[in-house]
Amino acid sequence: MYDSKYDLQTERITVTIPKATLVKIKRAAGRRGVSKFLAEAAKAHLARHELQRWFDEMDAKHGKAPPSLVREIDRDMRTIFGMP
Repeated sequence: MYDSKYDLQTERITVTIPKATLVKIKRAAGRRGVSKFLAEAAKAHLARHELQRWFDEMDAKHGKAPPSLVREIDRDMRTIFGMP
């Protein structure tokens, strides 16, 4: 019988990361583990990448938003999400 802690939706890989970065990852990951931390980070990065691609497509289709509108949206988002 094949027994593995990995399911069919995951794949084990090897990555090379600078030691100083790995130390920070381990500290940030804590009990949830490096693999889960890196998987979540990659998922978030890919989501931002897809969103940027969508924005680029909309800019190409409809033209870029005026700078004043971009500033207004930026200000509103910072207020909504409590960002400085």
